[in-house]
Amino acid sequence: MLAAGSIYGRSVTNEAIKKIVIHEIAHQWFYGIVSNDPYTYAWLDEGIAQIATSLFRMLNENELGYIDFSDKMEQLPSNLPLHEYLNSTQSNYIYGQSHSNLAKIFNQHGGKQTAEDFLSRYFTLYKYKELDTDEFVRFMKFYLELRDDSLFESWLELGNAKNE
Repeated sequence: MLAAGSIYGRSVTNEAIKKIVIHEIAHQWFYGIVSNDPYTYAWLDEGIAQIATSLFRMLNENELGYIDFSDKMEQLPSNLPLHEYLNSTQSNYIYGQSHSNLAKIFNQHGGKQTAEDFLSRYFTLYKYKELDTDEFVRFMKFYLELRDDSLFESWLELGNAKNE
């Protein structure tokens, strides 16, 4: 039996447990209702759940916090299928890099309010549907009125949606 305050045998703070619970609740919407292939596009539900978690936990801040991963690890896209992260820690890309880049984009285009409004529209439009990277980027470009893919090219492979 694990002691209270531990996950997988590791001691964790109450604050960490709160973040985990909020993140997992966010999956009720972003993966549970707005879906994606979790093997091929894990970054979608994890990155969006991370953004939703950040928004829930924000008090009076207008900008979402993030970590710049550009000099911390080998540069791989966030949207590779899981088996392609053989020599890397996939969670750095799927959770961290995707959240950080989404947060930067939202911060450049209005911060917290833009992110909240985006998630609301995203959820409403795509509920009970399955998305891939290309459709997500298409919608984000439309929503934020972006003219090109430059905000995505350094961390996502574009134009590679599976043919189903």
